[in-house]
Amino acid sequence: AQAAAPIDLRDWNPELQPMHALDGDWRLTWIEPERAEQQVRIPFTWGKGTPTFWGEVGFGRVELRSQLLLPAHARQLALYFDDFKSAARVWVDGALVLERGRPGDAQDEVPRLQSAIVPLPQGHTQVDIRIELSNHFHHEGGIDMAVRAGTLQTLQMDASRQRALYLLTVGAAFMMALFMGLLDRSAARSLGGAPLAAMLVLAGMRAASSGELLDHYLQWPALWIYRIEYLSGHLFAPAYGFLLLRLFPRELSRRLVV
Repeated sequence: AQAAAPIDLRDWNPELQPMHALDGDWRLTWIEPERAEQQVRIPFTWGKGTPTFWGEVGFGRVELRSQLLLPAHARQLALYFDDFKSAARVWVDGALVLERGRPGDAQDEVPRLQSAIVPLPQGHTQVDIRIELSNHFHHEGGIDMAVRAGTLQTLQMDASRQRALYLLTVGAAFMMALFMGLLDRSAARSLGGAPLAAMLVLAGMRAASSGELLDHYLQWPALWIYRIEYLSGHLFAPAYGFLLLRLFPRELSRRLVV
């Protein structure tokens, strides 16, 4: 297969633009299942797995390769991966610099759902990047957000802000649900009562599972995090329907005349 053209970042100025999305082709090698090599762009995901009672179970193992042409810069640069949908390993110039879970064997995979910051060597004008991805139990695998380049300090601060925002969202959702439980029955009913409290709890569960909090702070198994994300997303719509019935019983009982 023809090698992908290098991703050229030489015109990027980190002082003027703190982060820059990598826009270019990557050489994709299919390890499992075996397919012809091709060129793709990140975000890249694959799916269509086997259905189970909690969602589809995916399969697959791939490798992505590219070369980055870097700008001259005094501070250390790095790459930011927002959220892997697979167990992953990342090599920079042939050296293993990051591992999330254990890619490869489906029985020993243990994916992690955390974001990742990969420092790049200082003083290099070009680096080779190789990414191995493996997913055997979720309905899709790969990298579902653009890979961003930035200074190491900027990316670390941005990741900290994101985690703080998710913590605030989760805390607010559960505190509001608790507040609903502490209200007297008539006041709670006027606000929606149990359906609203259930929606707040489900929203908090969804934010905690999709925002890597359960993985980053508690190191929960990825299988349980995916199940919480799946169930909270599917139970939210019924809770919303019950909330509308509670708040607008007369309006929803009227017949629609066309």
